[in-house]
Amino acid sequence: MTKDIARKASLAGINTKTEAISAIRCGKTKRLGKETVINGDAELDGLIKHVDVSHPCIPGYIPSPAEFDELFCFKSPRFIPPKLPNNQKCFPHIRMDKIIDDLLGEKCL
Repeated sequence: MTKDIARKASLAGINTKTEAISAIRCGKTKRLGKETVINGDAELDGLIKHVDVSHPCIPGYIPSPAEFDELFCFKSPRFIPPKLPNNQKCFPHIRMDKIIDDLLGEKCL
């Protein structure tokens, strides 16, 4: 995708710098009661554990210093990418290619 866009831009005489980004889906979103959590394997204290992580609720107003500290101090664990089955060629991803194409692809040319 990026090679094709860069080639079209260079043919039009436009100097470009091309970069690609990606992300690997390391967890799944699920509901626990009324709360949405990220579920997956994470590294905690040097051990890999299966965890459910919930971010503190982000208020719709300017938080007090105590509330802000709770939000600011939240640390998500480091989720571990899944192991690939033998027949799978790539990691499940969050369709960053689609997002990049929608934001930059055909609209820029």
